[in-house]
Amino acid sequence: MEPADPSLSGLAVALALPLILGAAFMYNLVGERRRPISLLLGFGYPLGVFFTSLSLRTWASLGATPAFWPLCSILVAVSIALFVLGRRRKAPVSFPASDVSTSFPIAVTRAEQLLLSVIVVLLAWRGFGLVSELVWRPLFAWDAWMNWSPRAIIWFELQEYVSVVNPQAWLEQGDSENLYTLGNKDASDYPKLVPGLIWWTMLGAGTSDSNLLYLPWALIWCSSGLALFGYLRALGIAFVWALISAYLLLSMPYLNVHAALAGYADIWVMAFYGLAILALSAYFAGAGSAWLVLALLMIVGCADTKRPGLVLAAMVFLLWLGAWLPIAVGYKVGVMLVTVVVILIGLAVGIDTELPGLGVVVLSFQEVSLPYLGSSTIEYRPGYLPMLDSMFNMSNWHLLWYLFIAVIVMECLRRRLASFLRFELVGTLALLIFLLAVYSLTDHYDNAISHVTLSRTLLYAVIPALAWIPVCLAGLNTGKEHD
Repeated sequence: MEPADPSLSGLAVALALPLILGAAFMYNLVGERRRPISLLLGFGYPLGVFFTSLSLRTWASLGATPAFWPLCSILVAVSIALFVLGRRRKAPVSFPASDVSTSFPIAVTRAEQLLLSVIVVLLAWRGFGLVSELVWRPLFAWDAWMNWSPRAIIWFELQEYVSVVNPQAWLEQGDSENLYTLGNKDASDYPKLVPGLIWWTMLGAGTSDSNLLYLPWALIWCSSGLALFGYLRALGIAFVWALISAYLLLSMPYLNVHAALAGYADIWVMAFYGLAILALSAYFAGAGSAWLVLALLMIVGCADTKRPGLVLAAMVFLLWLGAWLPIAVGYKVGVMLVTVVVILIGLAVGIDTELPGLGVVVLSFQEVSLPYLGSSTIEYRPGYLPMLDSMFNMSNWHLLWYLFIAVIVMECLRRRLASFLRFELVGTLALLIFLLAVYSLTDHYDNAISHVTLSRTLLYAVIPALAWIPVCLAGLNTGKEHD
């Protein structure tokens, strides 16, 4: 039986509606002023994907037949309501006046205009190449076939939100008609945002067999650049430098790999985590509580994307809690040290208990086992070696990490202590330290030396890193010193 040709009109709606919904939410969230379209679209698209995937899964889990156009009508109505509410808002909830320099000139000279034109042309050509890869799809990503797409295909073909279980459960309950398993034995427990998104595009296209179903991976590539550009512009960074930063992100080889090999979930984790950090940075800069709401929504989306996203979401929450506590920095350091001591004592004593409804928790210096996240023996390995190899020797990141280190040294020499308190840097360093601990102390070291998962997880840090660098360089232009 030949697969049905995709409905291009339905597919167009399926691609556009999450963007419209997310932009409407952002329009309503950020207030009357400071609404650069790049900020609305860049932050809005991953939010819209999260809302859309969650709405479809909720609709189906309630027993309703997953009908595309009725659900579209509801989401369109919600989008219109959000736009109307946003237009009626009086109180601005925008970025405060920034201490970042605005003296970088907006491109006015012919040389700067030429530079901007070259960047725009290069990005357009890059985007065309990525979309061509998606449409032709000479290689179907392993992760997509083992973990994400089969669930969407099952739900689409059966028109039902059926259970997907691990192979052992499938063998034990194989007499059930609506019970399915996947090639990866752990994938049945994975979060469902990505298969929900693929299911949504299948419903719009009317088929489960078309390369066009994976165009959201090109859109999240584009929206990540728009988000970074819009965020920097809202901070007061000049147009040309914000555009260069966006170019450095969108031209990054490893990000392009994950955009072209559609189906991997890591590019979505990168977007949710990175934008959560930027939103929290805006919140702590005085942009208003709406940006805290945005950050919390982003970390929920991160947790709904992939199991590491759940850990990252918890880490962002703890970073926010630590920064929010209304106590002096010295007391915060004291609380942190006491917490570390308590954890070390717990590991020395050993914890082995079962949490009702969750599973067994084992914590010791020999083994760590956590529900949903798995278990690992604890043993030191030189995890820093493959990390340094990936960051400074491989071509995945251009020269990002060299520039990152150079800016850190520059800020130290100029004694700009405030730069080190910015949340973009805190989020970047917290992630790198966490990855160093994971790859040095657990069985994931094997995946680090083979670079199977190492580069994917380093991808999560690039948005906050690329946001912090131009902020520091802009401050350098003013000659300001921070106490």
